[in-house]
Amino acid sequence: MLCDICGVNEAVVHLTQVVNNKTTTSHLCERCAADKGVQAKPPLGSPPLADFLSKMGGPESPSAGSAAEDLACPFCGLTAAEFKELGRLGCPQCYTTFEGYLRGLLRRIHG
Repeated sequence: MLCDICGVNEAVVHLTQVVNNKTTTSHLCERCAADKGVQAKPPLGSPPLADFLSKMGGPESPSAGSAAEDLACPFCGLTAAEFKELGRLGCPQCYTTFEGYLRGLLRRIHG
């Protein structure tokens, strides 16, 4: 699909706007999106949840011990270190595998 503005480059940004109950969709190339102030690519860096999780792991954290760091989900293979880096679990079985860590994390978050 070509850019709606220049008609030359491939559209990589699909912008949907709702103004006064009217929906408009624009398909823009990277350059035209930048001209409109729309960022085509998300900024590099870790997701906010991953930053939050890494800051939550204090010395009382279950993941502080080497045994907890060695935990890995038997279904998808996600490790505790990868979970802390990514900020998300890999599959439903991860909830059971990392239950102790998640329980402590949720207690610290919610009190």
